[in-house]
Amino acid sequence: MAATKSRLTVTVDADIADQVKAVVAQGGAASVSAYVEHAVKCQLAADADFDVLLATMLDETGGPLTPDERAAAGRLLPAEAAALSADLAASAARNPDLSEDEALDIAVEEVREVRRARRAP
Repeated sequence: MAATKSRLTVTVDADIADQVKAVVAQGGAASVSAYVEHAVKCQLAADADFDVLLATMLDETGGPLTPDERAAAGRLLPAEAAALSADLAASAARNPDLSEDEALDIAVEEVREVRRARRAP
């Protein structure tokens, strides 16, 4: 059985649309939708691969980051660290029953969403 399709409207720069249409015209994809669906699948796989890689690296190097390691990361990635700290505090405030690790997981996911939104055209 074929997967159910869902309509999604996106807006891209005209030059990107022209390039995609050219690929389709040359037979590189069955349709613009097929081309975009493939591109999105590739990005989702890359995001998932990064998450797995990060989790594996943390497991192999001693587990979750220590406060000192987080501080060092904050100096290297100040915008993401500030967002993570704010999201961590907000998560903890919304649910005081969360453990620090649970709150951190929520905050990390919120930062990932911000990053994904920044990468989106």
